[in-house]
Amino acid sequence: LDDISHLEWHVEQSMVVLLFMSRGYFRSTNCLREVDSAVSNKKPIVLVHEVNISHGGQTLDDLKADCPNEYVEPVFQQQDGLCREILLWHRLSQFQEVTLARIAEAMLLAMAAHEPARSHTAAVDDG
Repeated sequence: LDDISHLEWHVEQSMVVLLFMSRGYFRSTNCLREVDSAVSNKKPIVLVHEVNISHGGQTLDDLKADCPNEYVEPVFQQQDGLCREILLWHRLSQFQEVTLARIAEAMLLAMAAHEPARSHTAAVDDG
């Protein structure tokens, strides 16, 4: 993203949207634009939570309280109504490697789950 005015376009072009939730995330105008675009475009969402308060972390309860009501369900729940997995961001290098692998796995699984709808649409558009 080289120009914040193109944020929504970049989200639309993405197969999956990763939301890195830290203190103030849901009070940021641009972060809310990102959330709104992801929800409006029905993009799969992967949640990562900064838990370290000294590095901008915030409790999950406080993050949910900051989240505008219209986004709580689409952000924190999956389409089947189950709670969406929230990956915890760890700052120790050994744990970061595991977290990064889990983020990659979550994004790949979300893409695979979302791909059939995308492929079907592309096939219909192509003729």
